[in-house]
Amino acid sequence: MAMSASHISTTCSSNIYLNRISRWFQPRPRTFSGSASSHIQQRITNDDDEKIVEVDGFTLDCDHIPDRLPYDESSMPSEKDIVRTVFEIPKPRRLTPRNATITMLGSANAGKSTLMNLLIRNKVSAISPKRNTTRSNIMGVYSKGLTQLVFIDTPGIVPATESKLYYREMVTDAWNSVQEADIALLLIDAAKKITPVEEYLIKELASLDKPSNFKLSLVLNKVDLVHPKNRLLPLADQLNKRIDFDKTFMVSARNDDGVSDIKSYLIDNCQEGAWRYSSDTVTDLSLTERINEIVREQLFCRLNQEIPYQISLRNDGIWRNVDGSIRVDQVLYVPNARLKQMVIGKGGDVIDWVKERTARDLSSLLGCRPDLRIEVLVKSQRAVDKIKGVDGQF
Repeated sequence: MAMSASHISTTCSSNIYLNRISRWFQPRPRTFSGSASSHIQQRITNDDDEKIVEVDGFTLDCDHIPDRLPYDESSMPSEKDIVRTVFEIPKPRRLTPRNATITMLGSANAGKSTLMNLLIRNKVSAISPKRNTTRSNIMGVYSKGLTQLVFIDTPGIVPATESKLYYREMVTDAWNSVQEADIALLLIDAAKKITPVEEYLIKELASLDKPSNFKLSLVLNKVDLVHPKNRLLPLADQLNKRIDFDKTFMVSARNDDGVSDIKSYLIDNCQEGAWRYSSDTVTDLSLTERINEIVREQLFCRLNQEIPYQISLRNDGIWRNVDGSIRVDQVLYVPNARLKQMVIGKGGDVIDWVKERTARDLSSLLGCRPDLRIEVLVKSQRAVDKIKGVDGQF
């Protein structure tokens, strides 16, 4: 029985509706002419056995349309169903930025700077085997997707009773960072016994007046140096009895072991809120300050005893040469000629060692190996103190 002429009017995507017509009537290869708009009106005619489908100026000629539909007509979708299928688009999820500020606490040389550099996958904080290589709070930023983590690497905390005037400003900076943080990570050197400094730190944190949403977690670092490993659980249990830590981690920052677990925990505990920094920010240090950090790290690694603590740094300029290379000029100030000779070394071996390793580290920061020039000058102690105060560098 031939299909009688009918009129179907609907509003939908032309491509989707044509696909449905193709499935219903299964025409043989056909030709197309004209153009289709997003709002279409269809007419199916059956004049002199010539089947024509018109779609708002878009004509589909079908050589053959079967007299009977290939399946029960009741199984065909209704106009209402078609419109619902086309226009019920799932609502997009609301994209809300999330962030957290994390402060890194611990005694001197507990591995805070190493851990922060790994967490942000960028080197912004100086690292050396010496105590208090970090002399002031240094910020590092990790941004990915909708999440931003802001880290504060603090100087090693010492008890107020043992703090010389030299350390008091560093200690104040460290404790102030706790008040601004959403999460604090307490780093303990698991390879050593709990020191008096760490006892003081634990006692202060236990009595700290913390907001309800503040989280404090324990990080047992340098577990690769702990033998036998069964010493770790009693240590963790002992510390958790002193403070109700939200989470305990056992890591080796030096070997990048267990660091990803800390990052996952921090991301999971972010709070909704606007980011503090742009997505390409990795630190609040300027370029010259980052260069000074790299130079100072190498000085701490190479020089012995108290020598590196008596050096003040200043960047004298960064230039791009005509050939595209970069020149960096650094000045090191020391209080006397004897220290100057120690910093330079016999035949310049010490300063050459510092220059070589500094230039290597600057390559990743500047994008090429710079022409690094370091000058060592003698300044009076008053002049050195003035330089430290102006530049904020040590």
